[in-house]
Amino acid sequence: MRAIQITRLDGPGAAELVEIDEPTDTDAVIIDVYAAGVAFPDALQTRGLYQHRPELPYVPGAELAGVVRSAPAGAHVVAGDRVAALTMLNGAMAEVVAVPADRVFKLPDVVSFEAGAGILFNDLTVHCTLRTRGKLVPGETVLVHGAAGGIGTSTLRLATAFGASRAIAVVSTEDKADVARAAGATDVVLADGFKDRVKELTGGRGVSVVTGSPIRCARWPLVAGCWWSASPAATFPPSRSTGYCSTTSMRSASAGVLGPQRIPGI
Repeated sequence: MRAIQITRLDGPGAAELVEIDEPTDTDAVIIDVYAAGVAFPDALQTRGLYQHRPELPYVPGAELAGVVRSAPAGAHVVAGDRVAALTMLNGAMAEVVAVPADRVFKLPDVVSFEAGAGILFNDLTVHCTLRTRGKLVPGETVLVHGAAGGIGTSTLRLATAFGASRAIAVVSTEDKADVARAAGATDVVLADGFKDRVKELTGGRGVSVVTGSPIRCARWPLVAGCWWSASPAATFPPSRSTGYCSTTSMRSASAGVLGPQRIPGI
């Protein structure tokens, strides 16, 4: 079968189209791949800069969509089912993949393979951010940094579905503002001066949950448990902060500026 393979750590340009053997794992779900997702970790891996460093050569790709060719007895999917699946960081960019059944999800007919290949990483990340870590309560307001990106647009879509009354997007350009609005933002502000603008929009109350990408702390290097945000979150206490992986989710109770703080659970 054909597959994309990384043979050297020179960046995405090192990708090669090669012929390799098809998987034959009878304990896994065998899927004919119709589309494979491409995410930031894929690019980092091609330079050896991601925390998971597969041995060379390797087939990249963490998520995919396609049709089940075969499944082990007792699996929740059968041959012919449309599915999305997670390979857990490698292997999706091939014509056929073998995936454990617990990482395979039925794909509704109304969702295209192309869309299905980009759902799981983003939406599952956001689900954990808003529901598990952020503990979003219906009627609250969510502030979304990087709102035009993959995680950002997913957050905008899911925030209101999970009960948020308002999803405020922070973007760097007007073009990205259009993307954020299309994804479901109730309000959009530019990154330059966003803090004051958000305070205006909320009548000085601030927001309930802040999501976004980690950046370097003002006084510490980017290490586990150390993040920085200039979001109009809240003064500590009485607020709860938590975050994980490449996104953070901060609970807040009143308006103010959140300076360098330690966020448990990262």
